[in-house]
Amino acid sequence: GKSTYLEKNAKDDWLYFDATLCAPKRRKHLLKLVAKADIKKVCVYLDTPADVCVSRNAARTADRRVPKATIDQMFERLIAPVVGEGFDEVITVTYP
Repeated sequence: GKSTYLEKNAKDDWLYFDATLCAPKRRKHLLKLVAKADIKKVCVYLDTPADVCVSRNAARTADRRVPKATIDQMFERLIAPVVGEGFDEVITVTYP
């Protein structure tokens, strides 16, 4: 998901964080780090169904696999990002 999107879409002038940040509280930390920088703050939100995430996770090598309980917990806590958090733009990429 995230890494694949970045491989296909990242630009040379991007500073990006490839992370799963499910709630505003988690994203706030990163936004504080770049708050005073004269850069455009864009969040790319990959809106992928839980079953697809579980399937992709199962295909990972054992050392990269995340416990299903962790994925379930992340989806329970998920709050989609919005501009009001401090982003200049939120791009939502919906799973086809």
